Amino acid sequence: MTNPDNYIARRLMPVECARLQGMPDDWCDQVSHADAAEYKLWGNGMALPCILYFIEGAANVIKRRDLERLLGGG
Repeated sequence: MTNPDNYIARRLMPVECARLQGMPDDWCDQVSHADAAEYKLWGNGMALPCILYFIEGAANVIKRRDLERLLGGG
């Protein structure tokens, strides 16, 4: 069995949370706020690269369907 005292965990910094969500480091620099508010922001958000991937895929499907309809394929 492992000893839990051998593990060291640290809290992510708000800037690290922003990076994980795909946002630039200075995303929240213009507004003064507590770190807790920023943790809440990133925790309730969606990762931008994942959302962009989904939207681009949906747009491709819509384009393909429109093209098939125009060419009489559907």
